[in-house]
Amino acid sequence: VAIVDISDGFDFPERPQRIDTGCREDLLRLDGRSVPVRITGSTPDAFARRPLAVTACGPTLELSEGEHRIVATAGADSMYDLDRLVLTSASSVIAPTHAGMPSLRVQKLDRTEILLEVEGATSPYWLILGQSLSAGWQLRDDAGLDHGPPRLVDGFANGWLVAPDDAARTSFRLVWAPQRTVWIGLWASVMAALACLLVAIRGRRDSGPLAPGAPVFEDPRRSRRVVPDGRAVALGLFVATFSVVNLPSWHIAGPVIGLLMTLALRGSIPRRTMPVLAVLAMGS
Repeated sequence: VAIVDISDGFDFPERPQRIDTGCREDLLRLDGRSVPVRITGSTPDAFARRPLAVTACGPTLELSEGEHRIVATAGADSMYDLDRLVLTSASSVIAPTHAGMPSLRVQKLDRTEILLEVEGATSPYWLILGQSLSAGWQLRDDAGLDHGPPRLVDGFANGWLVAPDDAARTSFRLVWAPQRTVWIGLWASVMAALACLLVAIRGRRDSGPLAPGAPVFEDPRRSRRVVPDGRAVALGLFVATFSVVNLPSWHIAGPVIGLLMTLALRGSIPRRTMPVLAVLAMGS
């Protein structure tokens, strides 16, 4: 046996610093037809999932009137995620920014409300909110004028065409209107939960001492009964249905909650069982 060669392992080729896929026809399809594109950029940007340049190959696309469907191949299959595509007309000219544009200052910015101020507007301008188009966004100015529902801008965003008035400075308030309904529902749920907790803790009022008479035997479980059996079953079914609707991920929890409520109202289990379980559930 003779040793011919000794090495410290396999030799791996050095990773290239640039990526150039060439024209590939498996990344993009338009109305079922392949659209060849080319991806270029630096290798560090690719591994850091930073954007790479995507350019079209071949002739200019010609689209007829109507709806078209453009589909990108899944990144798990092609190794490239085409997250954002921009189609522009060859005849379109991007207007340069000019000094006549009004200035905009954001005074408050959160998830459901934006307060801003526009100054120096001399001609109509577009006020654009760079979030997906939704009729839930409402725009009002400091005079209380509602600028109506947003219009589709840039293929996804909310836009309002604003005509300036004589005021040098105008304040606007952007509000996500559905949030008001959400808050009402949350507060109503809190109040209902507190009311149920109070009723469960206090129980029925004592009707006072019984009139003197012959002693009678009474089932101690019946003394804990809050409502008659029929009403207890009806309330238990209501609570179970309500729980199933509001806990879609926990379907099994709805019937269990309804059963426990029925037993508590009938006096089969201590009436304080439900508030104790509710506190434990909220704590977990």
